[in-house]
Amino acid sequence: MVSADASGHADLANTPAAAPPPGVKPNFIDPPSQQVAMITMVTIMSFFTLIFLSLRLYTSLRITRLSGMEDWLCLLATVFIFTYSGTVLSLSHLSRHMWDVPVIVFTENYWKIRFSANTFQALAYFTSRLPILLLYLRLFGRTKGFRIACYFGIAGAVGAYLTTIPLLSYFCTPPIGGDWNSLDVFAKCKKLLPWAIVQACLDIVLNVYVFVLPLPVILKLQMPPRKKLGVLVIFLTGLIAVVCSAVGLYYRYQLSFTPDVNWNEGAFIIMSIVECNVAIICSCMPALASFSRHVFKDSSFLISIRSAFSRYGSSAGSKGVSAKAKFSDAPSSHPGVEDGRRLVPGFNMAPGDKSYIELTEAQSNDNMQQWKAGAWSGPEVNRHNNSQHSHSGGIVRTVAIDVV
Repeated sequence: MVSADASGHADLANTPAAAPPPGVKPNFIDPPSQQVAMITMVTIMSFFTLIFLSLRLYTSLRITRLSGMEDWLCLLATVFIFTYSGTVLSLSHLSRHMWDVPVIVFTENYWKIRFSANTFQALAYFTSRLPILLLYLRLFGRTKGFRIACYFGIAGAVGAYLTTIPLLSYFCTPPIGGDWNSLDVFAKCKKLLPWAIVQACLDIVLNVYVFVLPLPVILKLQMPPRKKLGVLVIFLTGLIAVVCSAVGLYYRYQLSFTPDVNWNEGAFIIMSIVECNVAIICSCMPALASFSRHVFKDSSFLISIRSAFSRYGSSAGSKGVSAKAKFSDAPSSHPGVEDGRRLVPGFNMAPGDKSYIELTEAQSNDNMQQWKAGAWSGPEVNRHNNSQHSHSGGIVRTVAIDVV
């Protein structure tokens, strides 16, 4: 249905992009659209992402003073998702039913913005997954099999997301100096529609993979069930991303194979924004636990979470170090050390190193004996090999401690 002006020329400003259903008239003035929902969701998710990212960076730079690559990748992912959000919002007024969109809006500038949005979307998807996988490597990557599994996830993210950029550049852009409104470009770009569905399926698989990956390790943590559940809850937030990717598959199919493109695209964009922001928030959750531990120092629950992360963390990029300490229940009788102190040799000692670490008992609400280690700041302690400072029973007890 093409309108014409008084001179007989096509009136593109009053010509709908698609024929309306029977009994429905095009509405170019105040049609229903996804714009309000898009703006609302972008505002909410951006707010929470900024809060979590700020707490993460503050924790890394001011509290633990140990920032890692995953922190800066998280910041980069936030930049990409915010850029993507701003780009799609610039076209949100067109997220209407196609019969309410005039043909005149499909200009060269429109298609360039669409291409830019799709590019930033791919970058946002990719960079929002990397911090989570790098976090897994730092916290739980002490075994070769788990590290390989994380690297496999990173490779999957490259294949699922970054391949979109060269594909879009080849299929959906005109030659240099060409016309963006060319029918040849449209016909060529349609060849990517099957890839859109494949990518959506890969996105679901990858989200499930990232969600399930740490669960076996967490379930093996030696801690009370109540506290283990608390650690699980931190990572279970990733389940939201799985749900969003599944809903996104539905709208991506509607977007690719039904005529009401702009309306379905608005719904798909909302799911994409939620999914990427949730991925960033999930990667910030352990840092939030460290921040909370710093603020609420007396919470045994938060202490247990920090201990769990430290126990499985590598020494690189983490202030906490897990170790097995041998000590005797008998009070120390080292010269210059008051009675009742419990000291163990320092970890990773070089030959001749006389450093000691002091163990102090920490308060526990679950009748479990907990120990906290700190550097011994008292007088110098010399090692003794005589029987006065040894125990015929060998190792009296071995405990896991968190070095702070």
